[in-house]
Amino acid sequence: MAAVLHQPELARHHADRIVGLRDGRTVFSGPAGEIPQEQISALYVADEPAGTVLTPSM
Repeated sequence: MAAVLHQPELARHHADRIVGLRDGRTVFSGPAGEIPQEQISALYVADEPAGTVLTPSM
């Protein structure tokens, strides 16, 4: 199942995997528990350049 949420904490709590999109581009994708909060928060920062690829730290 896929869901579109604009509430990152709700997504982290209920989803197995999160795909973050910005300006129609994928900026991160991975297991919900492995994506740092900073990357999720970056989706909502206006000065983050569009197309910046954020990858989860391993």
